[in-house]
Amino acid sequence: MEIDEQKLTERERQYLEHVRHTKERGISLTEYCAALGIKPRALYSTRRDMVRKGMLPRVRPSSLDGRDTRRKKAPSKFAAVRVTSGSASSRGDGAVLCRVRHPSGCVLELGQWPEAAWMSEVLEGRSDASA
Repeated sequence: MEIDEQKLTERERQYLEHVRHTKERGISLTEYCAALGIKPRALYSTRRDMVRKGMLPRVRPSSLDGRDTRRKKAPSKFAAVRVTSGSASSRGDGAVLCRVRHPSGCVLELGQWPEAAWMSEVLEGRSDASA
């Protein structure tokens, strides 16, 4: 993306100059700021403003300096559920109305909707869950 530097404010020019220095040195903007005693927040807010104006592309932090800074998500306490419309019924004709895939890999196919207490016991792995 080409930037017309004549249309930049002084603050924006300084930001781009700092970024050029970080690339030359092969360090992150945060490391660069620490070395010079500059507050990184001021530079990051300038970048945010330039992105909002459409002067810079939106990029993930990991792609700014080549490092992967994304945090791993904590495992969810919720079970994934997919509801689809289909020919399933509760008539007892053997059609599957509810399919549950347990994290262990076990798949339960039920012809009727289970009681919530029973499902809770099954998903918690209790051995005493009975139909």
